[in-house]
Amino acid sequence: AIPPTLVQEENRGSRVGIGFHLRKVGEQWVVSRVSGGSAAQEAGIRPGWIITEWDGQPFNGSNSSSLKNGQSVRLKFLDPNDNVKRVEV
Repeated sequence: AIPPTLVQEENRGSRVGIGFHLRKVGEQWVVSRVSGGSAAQEAGIRPGWIITEWDGQPFNGSNSSSLKNGQSVRLKFLDPNDNVKRVEV
């Protein structure tokens, strides 16, 4: 897992339309920021979580480009304690 302090050192990253930003750390994509009032915040997504799956497929950084407005998506993350977190937003 990636410590949240490492993620918070840099605010740059790719924005995902459901309300969170990602940053690539090594080979992993990590949530660097969650927008207030967003679907991601309502789903409980937190900075420091590593995204591993997007709609049942391994996350590769470009999966999010296929998201259409109003479409829901199933996501799988690892939290900083390596616990699996599954959400739908």
